[in-house]
Formats: sequence, structure tokens, C-alpha cells
Amino acid sequence: MAFLLILILLFSFSSCTPYAEPYKMVEVRLDELHPFEEHGGGSIWYKLRYFDGERVVEKRLDKGSLFFEIRVKGGGLRPISVIPLGVLSPMGGFYEEGMGDTIYLDYETGPFADVMVNAASYRPKVVSEFSFHSLKECGIDANIIDQSDFLEKLYDGELREDNIKFSKIFSLSLTTFPPGYWVSDNPFVPSFTVKRASDPVEFRVFPGVYSFWCKELKVLYVLLLDDDGSLYSSMSTFDPFRL
Repeated sequence: MAFLLILILLFSFSSCTPYAEPYKMVEVRLDELHPFEEHGGGSIWYKLRYFDGERVVEKRLDKGSLFFEIRVKGGGLRPISVIPLGVLSPMGGFYEEGMGDTIYLDYETGPFADVMVNAASYRPKVVSEFSFHSLKECGIDANIIDQSDFLEKLYDGELREDNIKFSKIFSLSLTTFPPGYWVSDNPFVPSFTVKRASDPVEFRVFPGVYSFWCKELKVLYVLLLDDDGSLYSSMSTFDPFRL
């Protein structure tokens, strides 16, 4: 019975909302500084993206904007994503009815929130009817969900707790980082020091994009890991505080 109740909450959220809710103001706070800010001692700008209940809204947040307000329509899921410099690992969160008027964004929720903001551009009703709170109540870690498979089933109305597919974790050993201290932009991937050229750096990561900044070299190293394990990398001159 409890399992059935969770599924009803998860995939029939809109049935609890018999009429259109008015718009309301919600305060959004960033739960922590970006690792580049902590290490570099400066401030960076962020790209804000959120689903207000009807459309996806985008705007640039000035440097030092650690809290702000957004206007959203009640009665459904409202994913919120904040992307450092518009390209780095996102912070994110969700507003749902009954959660209070203050939402704290964090890196743990960021990738999945950003996926749901993107999904709202194509299927706003489907996203609005989803419940992130109920997903967590099922004990499912949204960070390791296979995003492509998840969205396909969500769009087709075939998503169930027992058919959610999870991404594979990959072990990587790279010898292409120049010597220096490399700050990870993702708090769940450790920063590291390379003492000599060709020293191996080892990771265990899920598919996604990972960025590392060496302040001394003023270089950004970006890794892209595909679902099939294919790996792509690039390096470029980078100063986060001058962008």
C-alpha cells in the first residue's frame, strides 16, 4: 500500500491541484560558494534558469548574488538551476507546494534540476506533474539516473519506480594534466595536485562534464564522459574572475 501511495504521489501530482494556483514570490539562496571562488578569492557570475509554471526563464545573476527572488506559479514542480559562468557544474533545487517560501540550491541536486529545466522547455505539463520530493521518498539518487532513459520514459508516461535505469560509473586514469594544483568545479569530484608531468590522476565518475582549474597556470581542463565510456578532453586559458 505504501509503495502504491508513493507512485500515486510521484506520477499523479496534478490530481491534487484541482484549480490553477496564483503566482507567488519565492526566495532562492545559494547553499555554498563555487569551489573556484573559494580557492581563487573572487566572485563569479551565474546563469539562472527556472521553470515558472508556464515557461523557462533565463537571466544573468551579477557577481556576489547569493540570494534572490523568483516569481513562480503554484500547483506543480518548479525546477531551478544556477550555472556558474554559464558553463560549469550547476547548482539546483526544486520548489513544490508546501515546501515554504525559501529554496536552497546545492550541487547535489544541480544536475538533475538542470535536466528538468531543459525538459520543461519541451514538456512543461509533464514536468509540472512530477514530484521530486516523492522521488527522494523512494530512496532514489537522482544524480545517478540515466538521464536519457529517464526522460524518454517520463515523456511517454511509462516511468515507474521499478523501471528507472541508473548510469554506469567509470574508472579513469589520466596522464594529461600539467603539473599544478587542480580545483574541481564539482564538489563530489576531489581536487588534486600533479607533481610531475605524466603523473596519473585517477577518478571514479558517472557520465557527464567535469571541469578543473589551475589558478597558477590560468588553465581550465574539461572532461566529457559519454554514456558509453567515450572520453573527450580540452584545455584552454581561463580566468573565472575576468569573465
